[in-house]
Amino acid sequence: MSKDQPYRIFVSHAWHPHDDYTRLFEYLGDAKDFFYVNLSTPDVPPTDASRMGIEAALARQIGPAEVVIVLGGLYDAHKDVIELQMALAKKHGKPIIGLRPSGSQVIPKGIEQRASEIVVWSERTIVDAIKLLARGEQTNRFEVIDFDG
Repeated sequence: MSKDQPYRIFVSHAWHPHDDYTRLFEYLGDAKDFFYVNLSTPDVPPTDASRMGIEAALARQIGPAEVVIVLGGLYDAHKDVIELQMALAKKHGKPIIGLRPSGSQVIPKGIEQRASEIVVWSERTIVDAIKLLARGEQTNRFEVIDFDG
C-alpha cells in the first residue's frame, strides 16, 4: 500500500494512557511498507461528557475508519466505553479486530462475540488482519520455520 492511500484505523481507548495503545503503534510503525492514519484521539476528551457527547465524539473518530481495533487489555477496566465503541463500529459497518490482552490467551467474551477476527500481539498478524478486513487484501505470506540441525 502506498503512502497516498493509508489504511484508516480506529484503536479503542478510554481517554486514559494505556501501555497497550502505545505498544500497538510501535508494532505498526515497525511494519515494512505499511502506511496508516490513526483516527483515534485518546488525548482529546470530549468537551461534552454526557453519554450523547461521548457517543458523538467516538462516532466522529470511528465513522471514517476502515477498521476498528479493540484492545483486549482495556476491556475490564473500561468496559462501558469499549462496548460503546464496538456498538458504534457495528452501527457504521466497520469490521472489528480484537487484540488479545498482552500475555494472555483469553480474550474478553464481549470482544470475542463482536470481532470479525481475533489476533495476537504480532506485527504480522495485526497488519494482515487490517489489510484483509479493511480492503479484502490477502497477504498470502507463509511462516518460515528455521530448524537448527
